[in-house]
Amino acid sequence: MFPQWVLYAPSREYPNHFVIREFTCQGDQPVPTGTYSVHETLQAAREAIPEGFEWVPRSEEDEPAIVEVGAPTGWGEVLAMHVEGGEAGLDRTMALLDRAVMIKPTERDWD
Repeated sequence: MFPQWVLYAPSREYPNHFVIREFTCQGDQPVPTGTYSVHETLQAAREAIPEGFEWVPRSEEDEPAIVEVGAPTGWGEVLAMHVEGGEAGLDRTMALLDRAVMIKPTERDWD
């Protein structure tokens, strides 16, 4: 599955900083990759997302420390379509996911 980035608010570990961490999915569970960066401001953290990703609002089910989630560009529209479309939205979401999974980045120049 595709990678995603999670933007965290300041915490005990980094009390005056915002942190973005990369995750991948194994089944339906997010797994941290160990890649992360620390930023002094929210804007700096938002600007650090790799090319090809965009920030989408956090879900109500996300832990409170999460500010936003960075997903592949266009993913926010897919999620909105799913939420607004009910069962039909789920069918369209799954069709888009099937296509999106086939698209893999060829180079990660942001490592």
